[in-house]
Amino acid sequence: MTVKVPYGDGQVETKIPSSHRVMVLEPKRGKGIGSVAEELRKADIESLLRPFRRVTLIVNDATRPTPTAEILKGLRPALAQKEVKILVGTGAHRKPVEKEFQRLLGGLYEEFRPVTFAHDWRDERLLAKVGTTTRGTPVVLNKRALEAEAVLAISSVEPHWFAGYTGGRKSLLPAIAGEQSILANHKLVLKGESDSLKLAGNPVHEDMDEAMDLLSTAKRAVILGGVELHRYGLMTEFYRLVEASRLPVATTLLGKTVISEHHPQAIGVYEGGISRKEIRDIVENADVLLCLGAWMSDINMGVYTGRLEGRRMILANSGRLKISQHVYEQVWIGDVVTGLADRMPKGGLSHPPFMSFAELSDTGFVAEKGRPITVDRIMSGSTRISARTRPSSRKRETRFSLPPILSCITTSASSVRLSISRSGTLCRRLSAQRSPIPGGGPWPSLATVPSR
Repeated sequence: MTVKVPYGDGQVETKIPSSHRVMVLEPKRGKGIGSVAEELRKADIESLLRPFRRVTLIVNDATRPTPTAEILKGLRPALAQKEVKILVGTGAHRKPVEKEFQRLLGGLYEEFRPVTFAHDWRDERLLAKVGTTTRGTPVVLNKRALEAEAVLAISSVEPHWFAGYTGGRKSLLPAIAGEQSILANHKLVLKGESDSLKLAGNPVHEDMDEAMDLLSTAKRAVILGGVELHRYGLMTEFYRLVEASRLPVATTLLGKTVISEHHPQAIGVYEGGISRKEIRDIVENADVLLCLGAWMSDINMGVYTGRLEGRRMILANSGRLKISQHVYEQVWIGDVVTGLADRMPKGGLSHPPFMSFAELSDTGFVAEKGRPITVDRIMSGSTRISARTRPSSRKRETRFSLPPILSCITTSASSVRLSISRSGTLCRRLSAQRSPIPGGGPWPSLATVPSR
């Protein structure tokens, strides 16, 4: 008996001895769809892409039967007036030859070929790491996708012999992933749960899903800055990260001066259960808490009254990085801060609207010349002393609240101005003295406070 098996653009014939019983399994025929253009119109892709200017399309290479050229033709109206790049997701396959590029792009070859690129899994210049899955797979992806404002994957869904099915999340891993990502993910095929047509419990599929989740932007990410940012001279890079991310920024008690309280992203000091409710709600409800140089100590965490979930935290300290439940030793915090700043998408990350510390604070009192500070005034009610500092090396202001009873302030400022924010006067300007601590910033000492 002769059997013809579809292969590539043609067929392969094979002869089977008559002594063998032969059965041909045919797929169940479902209801067909209309034209590709009509289906895209129904999906309203144009509305989906409307807010974005820079769009990257990920398409299959020539080893897949996806009707890419027809889909691109239907997408063309939605791509008008946009900066489009097309990334051929080759995974570990070879680069397409020009004839294959022509087949992929079809009638749009002349227009789109100059902005169509083949992924190279071994070209580290074009790759960036975005995280690690819980199975230890490093997620390293093509920068052309990471730099886009929107990514649209065009793929086909077919049975896959160890990932369950093709398509979807496979357009990221392995299609545009780096060598280390692909090898680590595909090693999971050695586990018995990896199989064709199986998704639930399939480690290859679940690992790919995690990679997809890591690329997705968190909805309520928050930055928590700590004292090590000052200690290791990382303030410039930290500010670059903060302003690129546009996320709310809280600080620990020891790291109080890492950001100006006048900064529109500053929300104040987080001290666990003794924090202001507004600050506590933002920090403890974060779906990703990026802790940079912050110590999880009893002092910083309000005698351990904080309600922070480790699985939602990225914790970077002087020589250690912890992402969720995974710990990486000998990772320099400066590399983490700089790496994150470099990889921030244009427009920052997502977070619901929040009130800054300046908006929450009771401010705006007018200085009263000649009116002294007295013990009664300092100790009365909810008086708060705030100090506005101006670092000598940068034109930034750092503002921080102080408890009413305090004999000295440690800061990196060259001068400090104290003010009372209740009955409200600007009391006096204090000149800074150099800190006796090696490497420490200058500090001012408070003058004797009149008794009345």
